[in-house]
Amino acid sequence: MAFYPGEHVSILNESGVLTILSAGEYWSLLRDEDGFERRIANTMLVKRRAHDGITPHRKDSFLIKETFSTAIQKPKKQVEIPTIDLHAEVLDIAYQQTHEILAQQLAHFKTFMNQCIDERKARALIIHGVGDGVLMANIRSLLKAKQGFTFHDGNLSPRGVGSTLVEIKYQQAARF
Repeated sequence: MAFYPGEHVSILNESGVLTILSAGEYWSLLRDEDGFERRIANTMLVKRRAHDGITPHRKDSFLIKETFSTAIQKPKKQVEIPTIDLHAEVLDIAYQQTHEILAQQLAHFKTFMNQCIDERKARALIIHGVGDGVLMANIRSLLKAKQGFTFHDGNLSPRGVGSTLVEIKYQQAARF
């Protein structure tokens, strides 16, 4: 079976979709979903076929489907999530005592959340950092004490959980 650059293939007994960079008589050079190049024997490759005009492939670890049509598609509007970074250096309060820093961070958090409620935002991202988890615990405790809020890890930090994504039900949300 002949393979051509740009074709999408899979490897027998493996999951994932790869793109052919160059094809030889016995071997092909492929790029996997993570951008790594691999040299694989052609006998181990299977061509991916489009079904109903949809070609499945992976991008950024999420399965997406790309449709092939001549219709002009409107770009989807990116919804900006209001974000606050509560690091002491960002708030310019790093020179204060530890307990004063925490009080200032929580005050900024409350003001920010009240602003999000007033502006009827559906979500907000709170960047608190990894650290000892004191700020995160205080923020989540405040959110639990109020109605109209759900939250989960924002997974912003590559070292660990450094943010909290808050979902606001503004019909029920109580101000801070």
